Amino acid sequence: MAPGYVPPAGPVPARGRRWLRIAWIAVLTTLVGLLGVAAAAWVLVDRELDALLTPSAELAPAQTNLARPLPGEPANILVLGSDYRSQDYEDGERSDTLMLVRLDPVGDSISMLSFPRDLWVPIPGVGERKINEAYSEGGAKLAVETVQQLTDLDIHFITTVDMGGFRGVVDALGGVYVDIDRRYFNDNSSGQNYAEIDLQPGYQRLTGGRALDFARYRHTDSDFHRIARQQLVLTELKRQVSRSDLARNARALYNVAAENTDIAAGGTSRVSIRTIVDYIRLGIALEASDIYRFQVTGEVGTHAPSGASIVVASPAEIAGAVDAFLDPDDSARDAAAAQVAGEQAAAGEDSAAAAGEDADGSDVDGVRAEALTVPIVVYNGNGIANSADEVAEQLRGAGYTAVEVGGNADRFDYARTVVYFATLPDEPFAEIVAGEFDGADVEASRQGLVAVDRISVVVGSEGRIESAAGVGLGLSVPQSERLRPANQVVPEEDEPGVVEDAEYARAEYEAGRRRARMRMYAPTVREASSTLQGEVRTYLMQGRQPAYRITMRTAEGHYWGLQGTAWTDPPILDNPTRTVERGGRTLQVYMDGTKVRMVAWREPDGVYWVSNSLLAELDNQTMLAIAGGARAIPRVAPS
Repeated sequence: MAPGYVPPAGPVPARGRRWLRIAWIAVLTTLVGLLGVAAAAWVLVDRELDALLTPSAELAPAQTNLARPLPGEPANILVLGSDYRSQDYEDGERSDTLMLVRLDPVGDSISMLSFPRDLWVPIPGVGERKINEAYSEGGAKLAVETVQQLTDLDIHFITTVDMGGFRGVVDALGGVYVDIDRRYFNDNSSGQNYAEIDLQPGYQRLTGGRALDFARYRHTDSDFHRIARQQLVLTELKRQVSRSDLARNARALYNVAAENTDIAAGGTSRVSIRTIVDYIRLGIALEASDIYRFQVTGEVGTHAPSGASIVVASPAEIAGAVDAFLDPDDSARDAAAAQVAGEQAAAGEDSAAAAGEDADGSDVDGVRAEALTVPIVVYNGNGIANSADEVAEQLRGAGYTAVEVGGNADRFDYARTVVYFATLPDEPFAEIVAGEFDGADVEASRQGLVAVDRISVVVGSEGRIESAAGVGLGLSVPQSERLRPANQVVPEEDEPGVVEDAEYARAEYEAGRRRARMRMYAPTVREASSTLQGEVRTYLMQGRQPAYRITMRTAEGHYWGLQGTAWTDPPILDNPTRTVERGGRTLQVYMDGTKVRMVAWREPDGVYWVSNSLLAELDNQTMLAIAGGARAIPRVAPS
């Protein structure tokens, strides 16, 4: 926890300030304007791609910290929301949320990992600060160093763009269809100074400006919701790209990217066109369902004595999010989808693992618990001052209760860290201690090599990573303790948390049915604490297709909805994860990792779907129960 951290007594109110929230825009321009659009690389000449990859003087210093992207290998892109091109940024705050995007041609996937702008992290040479202060303190170079230290990842590209780039890309594609979860409105008529917005709930096409309003909003909810909105817009824009005439749009999109984007690539020579084209093909070939969305979560509170709102994430939470970003678990998603379809019981872990036992029946948790109490002596084997002291302190912080510093080892040329055990019964403990490091060896002690302690740790020069867990102390979070994001964990199959009430809000539904120009389905089964928000919204989609939206709010303040439209081929219904039979209805299930994001069904006169909340707070079985319980509202004659 951060020094002076004070957990909140209740919900922390969002702070309203005028700001530019655009970290994610660079992803858009990079993936769409450079990688996703120029599929038509033949439309662009060599010098134009070179121009895109020539960084400005502001970005160039960061280039020395970047790794060279290799053909056919994954590439990590650091996206900085920088408003240095704008004249109205806030004093002292020139960067917003940072995002990593991973293009993985090996795993055929794109991953996004977002960091809350208030995440409390160590910034090299500065100290503990909010992550968005790295850019203002040391520009793009320090931002790269901060993210590298936090994640222990190579970064191959870095990019920044301005708001004009985002608006231009969306508008060049003819807008983007987004499922808006609730009413968003603020006109500052009461003297506030928040970003203005005016959006109705429901699936609709947004212009670049309105999409920007939606994605940057954070007036009445949290940074986690804002990140979810950002990633939702990016995912839906990728879906829009898949349906677009890229050859026709390539020139306009290139012009937007060239005017608004600053990109740097790692390496001392230019990135090959072949490498760029490989990323282009990946960006176009993948479906929106192949995009994995993650964010670092944590506890929201205030930092004493400043009173600033901060997010504190544990090393295990950060390491788990990074693991998921690097290797999205398709097997977990498939297991959760199978569970939803009733094909098998909850999967992902067998009963032995769930009980904390290894495959051979040994008690992993028990061995680890004992390892925490075994005497450990740490030696300096690399000649770097204070190495043994730092590692010993970090081991204590990880829960080891009997750690001492033994001074120098027999020599200073140890490359890898080595964990020695004195007797065979101590070998399992040595393995657990070695798991704390980024690449440590385990060996039996020999007299004269180091003192014969039960466990001896000789700190080498390699593996001294600057990671979320160790912050330069050479430690990493053990794999067994890393907390993968909730959408990477197969949930338990609990009973749905719903109530059945065919009469609830019947008058409101009948009033909506009178206005609707299509058959209307309403939820006779709803999440137990939910209430209807406002009247049923009826409108025309694409200017001619009837549509309606029912918006519900849970007691915790999460919004979910039921949507209907006579447009039978909306982009949002592309590529369902599973088809499920429930209550005599064929349901199309759409997963976000292991969570049900949406459940849809088709009728002769239209399509209908239930949308989960932005952070997918409704559990999988509840989503299925709501969709299965939706019933048509009979046509009521106008009164």
